[in-house]
Amino acid sequence: MKVDQLLKKASTSIGQIQIDRSVQLTLGLLIGVLGLGILSAVLGFLFGHESLKGVTQPDMNPFAGGAAPQQQFPRQGNFLLKESEILAKVERETKNISKPDEPKKPAQEAKDANQKDPAKPSASPSPVTQTSLPISVQSQGMRLEVRSLSADSDGLTLEVTMQNGGAKEVQFLYDFLDVSDNQSLFLSTEVRGLPTKFAPKSESFSGVIKVFGASADSVKWLSLSLADYPDQKIELKIPKILIKQ
Repeated sequence: MKVDQLLKKASTSIGQIQIDRSVQLTLGLLIGVLGLGILSAVLGFLFGHESLKGVTQPDMNPFAGGAAPQQQFPRQGNFLLKESEILAKVERETKNISKPDEPKKPAQEAKDANQKDPAKPSASPSPVTQTSLPISVQSQGMRLEVRSLSADSDGLTLEVTMQNGGAKEVQFLYDFLDVSDNQSLFLSTEVRGLPTKFAPKSESFSGVIKVFGASADSVKWLSLSLADYPDQKIELKIPKILIKQ
């Protein structure tokens, strides 16, 4: 009897030991998985923090204006254009603007002069036949004059003056300023010193038109065209400005 009792107690003890070991193994696995999850989360946070150290919030709103480096070929104006206005500009450039390298024939010029009524002011810009500076053009009282031209390491600089002699206010958006070379390639420009709005009977304003990517060695002459905004009824156009005088 004693032997049987001892065997029963021994088997019971062995079963309890096996159960305790399985519980311990399960708890160990749970603790290990939890530890690995915490470790991976900490490492991910540290790596993300290190990778974003050089990223900062911009100090200024890029659409709020301000002085921009001149080496980046800026374009003046902070307006957001509508799709219809962009399409209208493209259509005007492709249909209504004649190529600079196709001058009018003498017979056509004579016909235009005969059809012109001297008693009524012309709504179209006055023709420009001269190529030496200074060159001036006028349309509906708005006058643009190119006084001089100089070259530097960045490109070409045109010194200009503008004056509104009409009875209505005229507004320009200089993103619509088109400057092309003798190969009909449009060039990047920046307007400095000229206002965007001209009051009626205004004074004369002086400024410069900076033409980037052009040099006196590679460009023979420039063509300039500027229309008012948004009506585009006034067009100041100089078909040829000689680079080498």
